[in-house]
Amino acid sequence: MPSANKDGDAPELIDEAREIGRRYGTHYIIENKPTAPLKEHKKTVLEGRMFGLPIRYERAFETSFPVNQPPTIGHLGSKTETSPFFYSERSPEWWAAAKGYPTGKYPKEHMAKNCIPAPFVRHLVRAWLTATDATQGVRDYTNYDAEMDERRSRMENADLADFSNQ
Repeated sequence: MPSANKDGDAPELIDEAREIGRRYGTHYIIENKPTAPLKEHKKTVLEGRMFGLPIRYERAFETSFPVNQPPTIGHLGSKTETSPFFYSERSPEWWAAAKGYPTGKYPKEHMAKNCIPAPFVRHLVRAWLTATDATQGVRDYTNYDAEMDERRSRMENADLADFSNQ
């Protein structure tokens, strides 16, 4: 099997990773370059513009569960970072913000080249939660602000006697 490494000198570990994922977990995610020999029917390619990020950063994911392929949002013009990551003139803070991570934690080269953008991770985790129905028991925060406003209002208008039994 051809290597996904451009120089061809890296060992091919995708089959081994897939086997380990099947053996030890109910579900798995394998991350690699879009040209890597991942199983096409299980492959999702995510790119920065799909999430409104100002970077062209493509990563492919083979998953044991279905993941929707989001559409590309569009062209971000000259503000889209396309240079090789190590040679980018962008600051470490820019890369951290673009990929959705706190600043100052990782060097620029690591942030630019190795960190999977946080929106990619959230997209994959949502798909996993849906596939495994792991949302059971997870609090729905859709109406949280309204619920808290109502609770605060009740507390502000309560008598001190109402709190004596709590």
